[in-house]
Amino acid sequence: MSNKTNKIDEIGAAVLEDENSVDILVLKLSKPVMHDGEPLEELTFDFGKLTGADSIKVETELERMGVIVLVPHLNGPYLCRIAVKACTTKIDMGVLQRMPILDYSQVRKATRSFLAKRA
Repeated sequence: MSNKTNKIDEIGAAVLEDENSVDILVLKLSKPVMHDGEPLEELTFDFGKLTGADSIKVETELERMGVIVLVPHLNGPYLCRIAVKACTTKIDMGVLQRMPILDYSQVRKATRSFLAKRA
């Protein structure tokens, strides 16, 4: 049986941690965001599914855009693109850009926290 703990942070997002240190952020959006003609009311981010290849792809994409990533867990564009890859719903950067700022900030914070505690 999985030993999961559910933590609720200050704005109501649930962060799940299990014995394998696979962190999952379940974020109920404060306002629905439209994506592919459908309103998104909740998003789940499974940071444990990410691999080194995901990081390399994001860094390469940013380098092509002229963005240099010196410290990934402190770089906003890197964090956002990693969060998009961690999302269990297929989303793009536009979804994050259309989110209310508090929801957007929560996604960035959770991504940064996940990467920083493993750095």
